[in-house]
Amino acid sequence: MDQNRGPHNGGCDVCTGLITVHNGDDRHGEVDYAIEYYSTGHLTKFVKPGAVRIESDDDTSVRNVAWRNPDGSKALIAFNTTDATQNVVVNWAGQSFAYDLPANTTATFTWGGAAAHPVSAGGARLLRCRPARPGGTVAVGRPEQDCERVPGGESPAPVLAVHIGTRAARSPIRTKLLSRRCCR
Repeated sequence: MDQNRGPHNGGCDVCTGLITVHNGDDRHGEVDYAIEYYSTGHLTKFVKPGAVRIESDDDTSVRNVAWRNPDGSKALIAFNTTDATQNVVVNWAGQSFAYDLPANTTATFTWGGAAAHPVSAGGARLLRCRPARPGGTVAVGRPEQDCERVPGGESPAPVLAVHIGTRAARSPIRTKLLSRRCCR
């Protein structure tokens, strides 16, 4: 699309494209990349065909969505909507990691099975943890009670828990991290 949201073929009048190519203005030929451009990149790289959505609620300050890929690996995509760094703690199946997500940044975390040893993942602090403290936290699902329904008769797995503004609670998860500062 161009800076005037054109060409327009009808339908949505307020929709935007993944990129904006400036045409006929003082920025002619320049390209702007929308947050959806980066989000699409995160999804297409880390969420594999056949992935199952893992139940999660997001928080207004850190929006997030999680997936379980057919190979058992997990992917969590988180976007900090605020102008301040947010501490994010992710709990999965009795393991956790913490990460300070910079302002207006999208990060994708991926992991497979349990890690035997703490590792560093692109700046993520992987911690031995205790249960998250109440107050200032946002729990995604009820990890002790909720289950993901897995096709093919596999046993269910716990729901992912994301806590905003707390320090971590259990043993580390081996993760890989892709982070991209975005637009404003």
